[in-house]
Amino acid sequence: TTLDTDQQRFVGTIQHTGQHLLTVVNDVLDMAKITSGQLELEQRAFNLCESMSAAAQPLAALAQQKGIRVMGTRLSESCPHPWVVGDPYRLNQILLNLLSNAIKPPRPRCGRG
Repeated sequence: TTLDTDQQRFVGTIQHTGQHLLTVVNDVLDMAKITSGQLELEQRAFNLCESMSAAAQPLAALAQQKGIRVMGTRLSESCPHPWVVGDPYRLNQILLNLLSNAIKPPRPRCGRG
């Protein structure tokens, strides 16, 4: 059946939370690989614009749900050569971490006095 607006929002939140949890687990596993010197970066051709857009989309939706306006120029509109060689998974991990940190509410600061 078709989901109403609230149900769609809840499903989106569940999907985002699941993705975030998977990212946390992968980060822990990557840290173990880094400390043991076993992290290997993939070297393959991929479309940077498509990859980053797909990675950022769920967090952009979450930011908008929190009332944060998402602005910018799409890479596909400003990047004449979108194909690069590298590790799209790791690059997207970095992007997701940066975006997640950007939309988190600020932590209260402890003041003196």
